[in-house]
Amino acid sequence: MKNKKKHLSILLALAMAFVLLPAAAFADDALPVPVEEASIVWDSEAGTLTMPGTSGQEYAAVEYNDGTLDWSKAIEPDAEGSVQFTGIEKNFTYDIFTRIKGAEGAAMTLIYTHESDGSQEPDPAEGEGLEEPKWFSQMPEYPEEGDAETVAVTFAGNAEQEYVICEKGETPDWAADGDAIVRPDEDGAVGFDGLTPATVYTIYTRTAGTESPVVSADVVTMLCGSEAVCDAYEVGRVLTVTPVPANAKVTYQWCRQIATPIVAGEYEGMTRSDYFPIEGATAASYTMTEADLGKMLAVRFLAGGEEVHMAEDLGPVEAFGTDEDAFPFLDVPLNAYYRVAVEWATENGITGGTSKTTFGPAAPATRGQMVTFLWAAAGSPEPESTEKLFTDVKESDYFYKPVLWAVEKGITAGVTADKFGPAQTVTRAQAVTFLYGAAGRPEAGSEPFEDVADTDWFAAPVAWAFNNGITSGTTKTTFGPEQLCVRSQIVTFLYGSVQH
Repeated sequence: MKNKKKHLSILLALAMAFVLLPAAAFADDALPVPVEEASIVWDSEAGTLTMPGTSGQEYAAVEYNDGTLDWSKAIEPDAEGSVQFTGIEKNFTYDIFTRIKGAEGAAMTLIYTHESDGSQEPDPAEGEGLEEPKWFSQMPEYPEEGDAETVAVTFAGNAEQEYVICEKGETPDWAADGDAIVRPDEDGAVGFDGLTPATVYTIYTRTAGTESPVVSADVVTMLCGSEAVCDAYEVGRVLTVTPVPANAKVTYQWCRQIATPIVAGEYEGMTRSDYFPIEGATAASYTMTEADLGKMLAVRFLAGGEEVHMAEDLGPVEAFGTDEDAFPFLDVPLNAYYRVAVEWATENGITGGTSKTTFGPAAPATRGQMVTFLWAAAGSPEPESTEKLFTDVKESDYFYKPVLWAVEKGITAGVTADKFGPAQTVTRAQAVTFLYGAAGRPEAGSEPFEDVADTDWFAAPVAWAFNNGITSGTTKTTFGPEQLCVRSQIVTFLYGSVQH
Protein backbone atom coordinates (compact mmCIF):
# COMPACT_ATOMS: atom_id res chain seq x y z
CA MET A 1 0.00 0.00 0.00
CA LYS A 2 1.21 3.45 -0.78
CA ASN A 3 1.03 6.75 1.04
CA LYS A 4 -1.22 8.93 -1.09
CA LYS A 5 0.93 12.01 -0.68
CA LYS A 6 3.97 10.35 -2.15
CA HIS A 7 2.32 8.23 -4.82
CA LEU A 8 0.50 10.20 -7.50
CA SER A 9 -1.43 7.24 -8.82
CA ILE A 10 -4.52 8.50 -10.59
CA LEU A 11 -6.95 6.38 -8.68
CA LEU A 12 -9.20 9.12 -7.35
CA ALA A 13 -12.36 7.19 -8.33
CA LEU A 14 -13.33 4.28 -6.13
CA ALA A 15 -12.30 1.04 -7.79
CA MET A 16 -15.19 -1.10 -6.66
CA ALA A 17 -18.92 -0.56 -6.81
CA PHE A 18 -20.29 0.24 -3.34
CA VAL A 19 -24.05 -0.03 -3.03
CA LEU A 20 -25.98 -0.09 0.23
CA LEU A 21 -29.20 -2.05 -0.03
CA PRO A 22 -31.84 -3.21 2.42
CA ALA A 23 -30.80 -6.32 4.30
CA ALA A 24 -30.92 -9.46 2.17
CA ALA A 25 -32.18 -12.79 3.43
CA PHE A 26 -29.19 -14.49 5.04
CA ALA A 27 -29.62 -17.36 7.46
CA ASP A 28 -28.46 -16.39 10.96
CA ASP A 29 -26.43 -19.57 11.30
CA ALA A 30 -24.56 -18.68 8.09
CA LEU A 31 -23.35 -15.33 9.46
CA PRO A 32 -20.06 -15.08 11.33
CA VAL A 33 -19.80 -13.45 14.74
CA PRO A 34 -19.11 -9.71 14.37
CA VAL A 35 -16.43 -7.78 16.24
CA GLU A 36 -17.38 -4.93 18.53
CA GLU A 37 -15.82 -1.64 17.45
CA ALA A 38 -14.68 -0.85 20.98
CA SER A 39 -12.54 -3.99 21.04
CA ILE A 40 -10.44 -2.98 18.00
CA VAL A 41 -7.07 -1.42 18.84
CA TRP A 42 -5.09 0.44 16.20
CA ASP A 43 -1.45 1.33 16.81
CA SER A 44 -0.67 4.12 14.33
CA GLU A 45 3.07 4.02 15.03
CA ALA A 46 3.45 0.26 14.62
CA GLY A 47 0.88 0.12 11.80
CA THR A 48 -1.04 -2.71 13.43
CA LEU A 49 -4.69 -3.36 14.10
CA THR A 50 -5.50 -5.91 16.78
CA MET A 51 -8.90 -7.34 17.71
CA PRO A 52 -10.44 -10.44 19.24
CA GLY A 53 -11.47 -13.19 16.84
CA THR A 54 -13.78 -16.16 16.89
CA SER A 55 -12.59 -19.73 16.41
CA GLY A 56 -13.79 -21.19 13.12
CA GLN A 57 -13.79 -17.81 11.38
CA GLU A 58 -11.19 -16.14 9.18
CA TYR A 59 -10.49 -12.44 8.74
CA ALA A 60 -9.15 -10.13 6.01
CA ALA A 61 -8.44 -6.38 5.87
CA VAL A 62 -8.17 -4.48 2.59
CA GLU A 63 -7.89 -0.85 1.66
CA TYR A 64 -11.35 0.67 1.26
CA ASN A 65 -13.02 -0.55 -1.97
CA ASP A 66 -9.67 -1.82 -3.17
CA GLY A 67 -11.21 -4.91 -4.72
CA THR A 68 -8.27 -7.21 -3.97
CA LEU A 69 -9.75 -9.27 -1.15
CA ASP A 70 -7.88 -12.58 -1.20
CA TRP A 71 -9.18 -15.19 1.23
CA SER A 72 -6.10 -17.36 0.67
CA LYS A 73 -4.23 -14.77 2.79
CA ALA A 74 -6.89 -14.58 5.51
CA ILE A 75 -5.88 -14.57 9.20
CA GLU A 76 -7.29 -16.94 11.79
CA PRO A 77 -7.32 -16.19 15.54
CA ASP A 78 -4.17 -17.25 17.41
CA ALA A 79 -4.12 -19.44 20.52
CA GLU A 80 -5.25 -16.48 22.63
CA GLY A 81 -8.11 -15.72 20.25
CA SER A 82 -6.46 -12.57 18.88
CA VAL A 83 -6.30 -11.35 15.26
CA GLN A 84 -3.66 -8.84 14.22
CA PHE A 85 -3.24 -7.07 10.87
CA THR A 86 0.06 -5.40 9.99
CA GLY A 87 0.92 -2.69 7.48
CA ILE A 88 -2.12 -0.56 8.41
CA GLU A 89 -1.01 2.84 7.12
CA LYS A 90 -1.99 6.35 8.03
CA ASN A 91 -4.37 8.32 5.85
CA PHE A 92 -6.24 5.25 4.62
CA THR A 93 -9.59 3.66 5.27
CA TYR A 94 -9.72 -0.12 5.62
CA ASP A 95 -12.50 -2.66 5.26
CA ILE A 96 -12.34 -5.62 7.60
CA PHE A 97 -14.17 -8.75 6.51
CA THR A 98 -14.87 -12.02 8.27
CA ARG A 99 -16.62 -15.21 7.29
CA ILE A 100 -17.07 -18.76 8.47
CA LYS A 101 -13.80 -20.45 7.51
CA GLY A 102 -13.97 -21.77 3.96
CA ALA A 103 -17.53 -20.52 3.38
CA GLU A 104 -18.66 -19.21 0.02
CA GLY A 105 -19.11 -15.52 -0.76
CA ALA A 106 -22.65 -15.25 0.58
CA ALA A 107 -21.36 -15.80 4.11
CA MET A 108 -18.88 -12.92 3.96
CA THR A 109 -19.71 -10.13 6.36
CA LEU A 110 -18.34 -6.58 6.51
CA ILE A 111 -17.83 -5.91 10.21
CA TYR A 112 -15.95 -2.65 10.51
CA THR A 113 -14.60 0.28 8.51
CA HIS A 114 -11.40 1.67 9.98
CA GLU A 115 -10.35 5.31 9.53
CA SER A 116 -6.74 6.43 10.00
CA ASP A 117 -5.78 9.28 12.30
CA GLY A 118 -5.80 11.74 9.38
CA SER A 119 -2.24 12.96 9.98
CA GLN A 120 0.07 13.93 7.12
CA GLU A 121 3.81 13.66 6.73
CA PRO A 122 5.36 17.11 7.21
CA ASP A 123 6.50 19.12 4.21
CA PRO A 124 10.24 19.67 3.82
CA ALA A 125 11.52 22.27 6.26
CA GLU A 126 11.94 25.83 5.00
CA GLY A 127 15.25 26.30 3.25
CA GLU A 128 15.56 22.67 2.13
CA GLY A 129 14.38 23.56 -1.35
CA LEU A 130 11.00 22.25 -2.40
CA GLU A 131 7.49 21.66 -1.33
CA GLU A 132 6.16 18.33 -2.53
CA PRO A 133 4.10 18.43 -5.75
CA LYS A 134 0.45 19.09 -5.04
CA TRP A 135 -2.08 16.32 -5.49
CA PHE A 136 -3.86 16.09 -8.83
CA SER A 137 -6.83 18.43 -8.99
CA GLN A 138 -8.66 16.31 -11.56
CA MET A 139 -8.63 13.03 -13.44
CA PRO A 140 -6.62 12.76 -16.68
CA GLU A 141 -8.12 14.53 -19.64
CA TYR A 142 -9.02 11.79 -22.09
CA PRO A 143 -8.73 12.31 -25.87
CA GLU A 144 -11.64 13.15 -28.08
CA GLU A 145 -13.74 10.22 -29.26
CA GLY A 146 -11.97 8.30 -32.00
CA ASP A 147 -8.47 9.15 -30.74
CA ALA A 148 -7.50 6.58 -28.15
CA GLU A 149 -3.76 6.47 -28.75
CA THR A 150 -2.75 9.05 -26.13
CA VAL A 151 -4.00 10.67 -22.96
CA ALA A 152 -3.19 13.87 -21.09
CA VAL A 153 -2.56 14.37 -17.38
CA THR A 154 -3.41 17.66 -15.69
CA PHE A 155 -2.87 18.62 -12.06
CA ALA A 156 -2.39 21.68 -9.85
CA GLY A 157 1.22 22.86 -9.68
CA ASN A 158 3.26 25.33 -7.64
CA ALA A 159 4.14 28.61 -9.33
CA GLU A 160 7.77 28.45 -8.17
CA GLN A 161 8.34 24.96 -9.52
CA GLU A 162 8.97 23.33 -12.90
CA TYR A 163 8.01 19.82 -13.94
CA VAL A 164 9.28 17.01 -16.17
CA ILE A 165 7.64 13.66 -16.96
CA CYS A 166 9.15 10.43 -18.33
CA GLU A 167 8.38 6.74 -18.23
CA LYS A 168 9.36 5.18 -14.96
CA GLY A 169 12.99 4.11 -14.97
CA GLU A 170 14.06 6.67 -17.56
CA THR A 171 16.18 9.74 -16.80
CA PRO A 172 14.36 13.11 -16.74
CA ASP A 173 15.44 15.73 -19.26
CA TRP A 174 16.10 19.08 -17.58
CA ALA A 175 17.65 20.66 -20.70
CA ALA A 176 17.04 24.40 -20.48
CA ASP A 177 16.53 24.69 -24.25
CA GLY A 178 14.31 21.63 -24.56
CA ASP A 179 10.55 21.24 -24.53
CA ALA A 180 10.50 18.76 -21.67
CA ILE A 181 10.14 21.30 -18.83
CA VAL A 182 6.62 22.45 -18.05
CA ARG A 183 5.66 25.40 -15.83
CA PRO A 184 2.21 26.02 -14.38
CA ASP A 185 -0.04 28.15 -16.57
CA GLU A 186 -1.82 31.30 -15.40
CA ASP A 187 -4.42 29.15 -13.65
CA GLY A 188 -1.73 27.13 -11.85
CA ALA A 189 -2.32 23.99 -13.91
CA VAL A 190 0.43 21.67 -15.15
CA GLY A 191 -0.37 19.49 -18.14
CA PHE A 192 1.40 16.71 -20.03
CA ASP A 193 -0.15 15.32 -23.22
CA GLY A 194 0.80 12.65 -25.74
CA LEU A 195 1.08 10.06 -22.96
CA THR A 196 0.53 6.35 -23.51
CA PRO A 197 -2.48 4.90 -21.66
CA ALA A 198 -1.89 2.23 -19.00
CA THR A 199 1.73 3.25 -18.49
CA VAL A 200 3.65 4.10 -15.33
CA TYR A 201 5.29 7.52 -15.52
CA THR A 202 7.38 9.48 -13.05
CA ILE A 203 6.80 13.20 -12.59
CA TYR A 204 9.83 15.16 -11.36
CA THR A 205 9.69 18.66 -9.93
CA ARG A 206 12.21 21.15 -8.61
CA THR A 207 12.45 24.82 -7.80
CA ALA A 208 12.50 26.58 -11.15
CA GLY A 209 15.97 27.14 -12.57
CA THR A 210 17.83 25.20 -9.88
CA GLU A 211 19.85 22.04 -10.13
CA SER A 212 18.55 20.37 -6.98
CA PRO A 213 16.88 19.04 -4.96
CA VAL A 214 14.32 17.12 -7.00
CA VAL A 215 11.10 15.54 -5.79
CA SER A 216 9.53 12.72 -7.81
CA ALA A 217 6.23 10.89 -7.80
CA ASP A 218 4.76 8.05 -9.89
CA VAL A 219 1.57 8.35 -11.92
CA VAL A 220 -0.30 5.62 -13.80
CA THR A 221 -2.19 6.87 -16.83
CA MET A 222 -5.72 5.54 -17.22
CA LEU A 223 -7.11 3.60 -20.17
CA CYS A 224 -9.42 5.44 -22.51
CA GLY A 225 -11.98 2.66 -22.14
CA SER A 226 -12.71 -0.95 -23.06
CA GLU A 227 -14.95 -3.08 -25.21
CA ALA A 228 -16.81 -6.18 -24.02
CA VAL A 229 -18.05 -8.82 -26.45
CA CYS A 230 -20.46 -11.60 -25.52
CA ASP A 231 -23.34 -13.50 -27.14
CA ALA A 232 -25.40 -13.52 -23.98
CA TYR A 233 -24.71 -13.32 -20.26
CA GLU A 234 -25.38 -16.99 -19.66
CA VAL A 235 -23.57 -19.81 -17.90
CA GLY A 236 -21.10 -21.34 -20.34
CA ARG A 237 -20.80 -18.28 -22.57
CA VAL A 238 -17.43 -16.65 -23.15
CA LEU A 239 -17.08 -12.95 -22.32
CA THR A 240 -14.09 -11.21 -23.90
CA VAL A 241 -12.80 -7.72 -23.21
CA THR A 242 -10.24 -5.57 -24.97
CA PRO A 243 -8.66 -2.37 -23.70
CA VAL A 244 -8.93 0.90 -25.61
CA PRO A 245 -6.45 1.32 -27.17
CA ALA A 246 -6.20 -2.40 -27.97
CA ASN A 247 -2.38 -2.48 -27.77
CA ALA A 248 -2.25 -1.27 -24.17
CA LYS A 249 -0.02 -3.45 -22.00
CA VAL A 250 -2.42 -4.47 -19.26
CA THR A 251 -3.29 -7.48 -17.15
CA TYR A 252 -6.78 -8.53 -16.14
CA GLN A 253 -8.72 -9.54 -13.04
CA TRP A 254 -12.30 -10.69 -13.41
CA CYS A 255 -14.62 -9.97 -10.50
CA ARG A 256 -18.03 -11.17 -9.36
CA GLN A 257 -20.54 -8.97 -7.55
CA ILE A 258 -21.44 -10.35 -4.14
CA ALA A 259 -24.00 -9.08 -1.64
CA THR A 260 -22.44 -8.74 1.81
CA PRO A 261 -24.56 -8.32 4.96
CA ILE A 262 -23.25 -5.67 7.38
CA VAL A 263 -23.70 -6.80 10.98
CA ALA A 264 -21.85 -4.06 12.85
CA GLY A 265 -21.21 -0.33 12.69
CA GLU A 266 -23.16 2.58 11.26
CA TYR A 267 -24.75 0.55 8.44
CA GLU A 268 -25.70 -2.50 10.49
CA GLY A 269 -28.68 -4.28 8.98
CA MET A 270 -27.90 -3.12 5.44
CA THR A 271 -26.40 -5.16 2.61
CA ARG A 272 -23.34 -4.01 0.74
CA SER A 273 -22.71 -5.02 -2.87
CA ASP A 274 -19.07 -5.27 -3.95
CA TYR A 275 -17.05 -6.82 -6.75
CA PHE A 276 -14.65 -9.48 -5.54
CA PRO A 277 -11.89 -11.14 -7.62
CA ILE A 278 -12.61 -14.53 -9.17
CA GLU A 279 -9.71 -16.86 -8.41
CA GLY A 280 -7.63 -17.69 -11.49
CA ALA A 281 -9.66 -15.44 -13.82
CA THR A 282 -6.82 -13.30 -15.14
CA ALA A 283 -7.10 -13.67 -18.92
CA ALA A 284 -8.82 -11.37 -21.42
CA SER A 285 -11.65 -13.91 -21.77
CA TYR A 286 -13.81 -15.47 -19.09
CA THR A 287 -16.25 -18.38 -19.33
CA MET A 288 -19.25 -17.76 -17.08
CA THR A 289 -19.99 -20.49 -14.53
CA GLU A 290 -22.88 -21.49 -12.29
CA ALA A 291 -21.24 -19.48 -9.49
CA ASP A 292 -22.07 -16.38 -11.55
CA LEU A 293 -25.81 -17.07 -11.76
CA GLY A 294 -27.76 -13.94 -10.90
CA LYS A 295 -24.52 -11.98 -10.45
CA MET A 296 -23.06 -8.99 -12.24
CA LEU A 297 -19.49 -9.30 -13.51
CA ALA A 298 -16.66 -6.83 -13.89
CA VAL A 299 -13.06 -6.85 -15.06
CA ARG A 300 -10.25 -4.73 -13.69
CA PHE A 301 -7.50 -3.63 -16.09
CA LEU A 302 -4.15 -3.35 -14.33
CA ALA A 303 -0.86 -1.70 -15.26
CA GLY A 304 2.13 -1.56 -12.99
CA GLY A 305 0.02 -3.21 -10.31
CA GLU A 306 -2.49 -0.34 -10.40
CA GLU A 307 -6.04 -0.32 -11.71
CA VAL A 308 -6.26 1.83 -14.84
CA HIS A 309 -9.82 1.01 -15.88
CA MET A 310 -12.76 -1.09 -14.81
CA ALA A 311 -15.51 -2.47 -17.00
CA GLU A 312 -18.36 -3.21 -14.62
CA ASP A 313 -22.05 -4.11 -14.48
CA LEU A 314 -21.60 -6.86 -17.10
CA GLY A 315 -24.61 -9.12 -16.81
CA PRO A 316 -26.59 -10.28 -14.95
CA VAL A 317 -25.66 -13.88 -15.71
CA GLU A 318 -28.55 -16.21 -16.45
CA ALA A 319 -28.92 -19.96 -16.83
CA PHE A 320 -27.86 -21.20 -20.24
CA GLY A 321 -30.61 -21.78 -22.78
CA THR A 322 -33.13 -19.16 -21.63
CA ASP A 323 -33.12 -17.64 -25.09
CA GLU A 324 -34.28 -20.14 -27.75
CA ASP A 325 -32.59 -18.11 -30.47
CA ALA A 326 -29.23 -17.92 -28.68
CA PHE A 327 -26.22 -19.48 -30.38
CA PRO A 328 -26.08 -22.95 -28.77
CA PHE A 329 -22.47 -24.11 -29.04
CA LEU A 330 -20.26 -23.44 -26.04
CA ASP A 331 -17.12 -24.72 -27.80
CA VAL A 332 -17.22 -22.09 -30.56
CA PRO A 333 -15.66 -18.88 -29.19
CA LEU A 334 -16.93 -15.57 -30.47
CA ASN A 335 -13.52 -14.71 -31.92
CA ALA A 336 -12.86 -18.10 -33.56
CA TYR A 337 -12.00 -17.93 -37.27
CA TYR A 338 -14.81 -20.42 -37.99
CA ARG A 339 -17.48 -18.71 -35.84
CA VAL A 340 -19.30 -17.00 -38.73
CA ALA A 341 -19.22 -20.19 -40.79
CA VAL A 342 -20.70 -22.27 -37.96
CA GLU A 343 -23.43 -19.66 -37.39
CA TRP A 344 -24.28 -19.70 -41.09
CA ALA A 345 -24.32 -23.51 -41.26
CA THR A 346 -26.54 -23.95 -38.20
CA GLU A 347 -28.94 -21.12 -39.13
CA ASN A 348 -29.41 -22.63 -42.60
CA GLY A 349 -29.87 -26.21 -41.41
CA ILE A 350 -26.71 -27.44 -43.10
CA THR A 351 -25.36 -29.06 -39.97
CA GLY A 352 -26.04 -29.33 -36.27
CA GLY A 353 -23.65 -29.98 -33.46
CA THR A 354 -22.18 -33.08 -31.92
CA SER A 355 -24.57 -32.37 -29.02
CA LYS A 356 -27.07 -29.68 -28.07
CA THR A 357 -24.31 -27.44 -26.71
CA THR A 358 -21.20 -28.53 -28.65
CA PHE A 359 -20.28 -28.24 -32.31
CA GLY A 360 -17.10 -30.32 -32.09
CA PRO A 361 -14.86 -27.96 -34.09
CA ALA A 362 -11.78 -30.14 -33.54
CA ALA A 363 -13.57 -33.44 -34.27
CA PRO A 364 -12.52 -35.26 -37.47
CA ALA A 365 -14.74 -34.55 -40.48
CA THR A 366 -15.75 -37.65 -42.42
CA ARG A 367 -16.55 -38.12 -46.09
CA GLY A 368 -20.11 -38.87 -45.08
CA GLN A 369 -20.38 -35.55 -43.25
CA MET A 370 -18.73 -33.62 -46.06
CA VAL A 371 -21.12 -34.85 -48.75
CA THR A 372 -24.09 -34.30 -46.42
CA PHE A 373 -23.05 -30.70 -45.80
CA LEU A 374 -22.85 -30.11 -49.57
CA TRP A 375 -26.25 -31.73 -50.13
CA ALA A 376 -27.88 -29.61 -47.42
CA ALA A 377 -26.29 -26.42 -48.82
CA ALA A 378 -27.81 -27.28 -52.20
CA GLY A 379 -31.27 -27.46 -50.64
CA SER A 380 -31.39 -31.22 -49.86
CA PRO A 381 -32.64 -32.25 -53.32
CA GLU A 382 -34.04 -35.73 -53.94
CA PRO A 383 -31.67 -37.93 -55.96
CA GLU A 384 -33.07 -39.06 -59.31
CA SER A 385 -32.08 -42.69 -58.71
CA THR A 386 -32.32 -44.89 -55.63
CA GLU A 387 -30.02 -47.57 -57.03
CA LYS A 388 -27.60 -48.85 -54.42
CA LEU A 389 -24.09 -47.90 -55.48
CA PHE A 390 -21.83 -48.79 -52.53
CA THR A 391 -21.78 -51.68 -50.11
CA ASP A 392 -20.93 -49.37 -47.18
CA VAL A 393 -23.88 -46.99 -47.77
CA LYS A 394 -27.21 -48.27 -46.45
CA GLU A 395 -30.64 -46.73 -46.97
CA SER A 396 -30.91 -46.08 -43.25
CA ASP A 397 -27.71 -43.97 -43.19
CA TYR A 398 -28.09 -40.20 -42.79
CA PHE A 399 -25.74 -39.76 -45.76
CA TYR A 400 -27.62 -42.17 -48.07
CA LYS A 401 -29.41 -39.54 -50.21
CA PRO A 402 -26.45 -37.11 -50.13
CA VAL A 403 -24.13 -39.81 -51.53
CA LEU A 404 -26.58 -40.74 -54.33
CA TRP A 405 -27.04 -37.08 -55.20
CA ALA A 406 -23.31 -36.30 -55.19
CA VAL A 407 -22.48 -39.24 -57.47
CA GLU A 408 -25.31 -38.31 -59.86
CA LYS A 409 -23.98 -34.76 -60.10
CA GLY A 410 -20.42 -35.91 -60.66
CA ILE A 411 -19.26 -34.23 -57.47
CA THR A 412 -17.49 -37.30 -56.16
CA ALA A 413 -17.06 -41.05 -56.62
CA GLY A 414 -16.17 -43.77 -54.17
CA VAL A 415 -12.79 -44.65 -52.73
CA THR A 416 -13.13 -47.93 -54.72
CA ALA A 417 -15.61 -49.23 -57.25
CA ASP A 418 -17.98 -50.52 -54.56
CA LYS A 419 -17.08 -48.50 -51.45
CA PHE A 420 -17.68 -44.83 -50.67
CA GLY A 421 -15.70 -44.71 -47.41
CA PRO A 422 -18.23 -42.59 -45.45
CA ALA A 423 -16.40 -43.04 -42.12
CA GLN A 424 -13.01 -42.08 -43.54
CA THR A 425 -11.72 -38.68 -42.46
CA VAL A 426 -11.75 -36.35 -45.41
CA THR A 427 -8.41 -34.92 -46.54
CA ARG A 428 -7.78 -31.35 -47.63
CA ALA A 429 -7.43 -32.53 -51.24
CA GLN A 430 -10.75 -34.40 -51.08
CA ALA A 431 -12.52 -31.46 -49.42
CA VAL A 432 -11.63 -28.94 -52.12
CA THR A 433 -12.42 -31.54 -54.80
CA PHE A 434 -15.94 -31.98 -53.38
CA LEU A 435 -16.42 -28.21 -53.40
CA TYR A 436 -14.98 -27.84 -56.89
CA GLY A 437 -17.33 -30.50 -58.24
CA ALA A 438 -20.34 -28.87 -56.56
CA ALA A 439 -19.37 -25.55 -58.16
CA GLY A 440 -19.47 -27.10 -61.65
CA ARG A 441 -15.69 -27.39 -62.20
CA PRO A 442 -15.10 -23.82 -63.40
CA GLU A 443 -11.82 -22.42 -64.76
CA ALA A 444 -9.25 -22.97 -62.04
CA GLY A 445 -6.08 -21.06 -62.88
CA SER A 446 -2.75 -21.91 -61.30
CA GLU A 447 -1.54 -22.37 -57.73
CA PRO A 448 1.84 -21.78 -55.99
CA PHE A 449 2.22 -25.01 -53.99
CA GLU A 450 5.26 -27.25 -54.26
CA ASP A 451 3.32 -30.32 -53.04
CA VAL A 452 0.66 -30.04 -55.78
CA ALA A 453 1.79 -31.28 -59.21
CA ASP A 454 -0.05 -30.33 -62.40
CA THR A 455 -0.82 -34.02 -62.95
CA ASP A 456 -2.44 -34.57 -59.52
CA TRP A 457 -6.17 -35.33 -59.60
CA PHE A 458 -6.71 -32.49 -57.10
CA ALA A 459 -4.57 -29.85 -58.89
CA ALA A 460 -7.47 -27.96 -60.48
CA PRO A 461 -9.63 -28.03 -57.30
CA VAL A 462 -6.72 -26.70 -55.22
CA ALA A 463 -6.01 -23.91 -57.73
CA TRP A 464 -9.71 -22.96 -57.85
CA ALA A 465 -10.04 -22.90 -54.05
CA PHE A 466 -6.83 -20.89 -53.64
CA ASN A 467 -7.63 -18.31 -56.34
CA ASN A 468 -11.15 -17.76 -54.98
CA GLY A 469 -10.06 -17.28 -51.38
CA ILE A 470 -11.84 -20.39 -50.12
CA THR A 471 -8.70 -21.70 -48.49
CA SER A 472 -4.99 -21.07 -48.55
CA GLY A 473 -2.06 -23.39 -47.97
CA THR A 474 -0.63 -24.79 -44.78
CA THR A 475 2.37 -22.57 -45.62
CA LYS A 476 3.14 -20.15 -48.43
CA THR A 477 4.55 -22.98 -50.55
CA THR A 478 2.61 -26.08 -49.36
CA PHE A 479 -1.06 -27.00 -49.51
CA GLY A 480 -0.93 -30.15 -47.38
CA PRO A 481 -3.26 -32.25 -49.58
CA GLU A 482 -3.05 -35.36 -47.39
CA GLN A 483 -3.70 -33.55 -44.11
CA LEU A 484 -6.93 -34.62 -42.43
CA CYS A 485 -9.70 -32.10 -41.89
CA VAL A 486 -11.74 -31.27 -38.81
CA ARG A 487 -15.34 -30.05 -38.69
CA SER A 488 -14.44 -26.38 -38.24
CA GLN A 489 -12.29 -26.45 -41.39
CA ILE A 490 -14.92 -28.18 -43.51
CA VAL A 491 -17.72 -25.80 -42.57
CA THR A 492 -15.37 -22.85 -43.22
CA PHE A 493 -14.47 -24.22 -46.68
CA LEU A 494 -18.14 -24.67 -47.48
CA TYR A 495 -19.08 -21.19 -46.27
CA GLY A 496 -16.29 -19.69 -48.38
CA SER A 497 -17.44 -21.54 -51.51
CA VAL A 498 -21.04 -20.40 -51.05
CA GLN A 499 -19.94 -16.79 -50.54
CA HIS A 500 -17.91 -17.07 -53.73
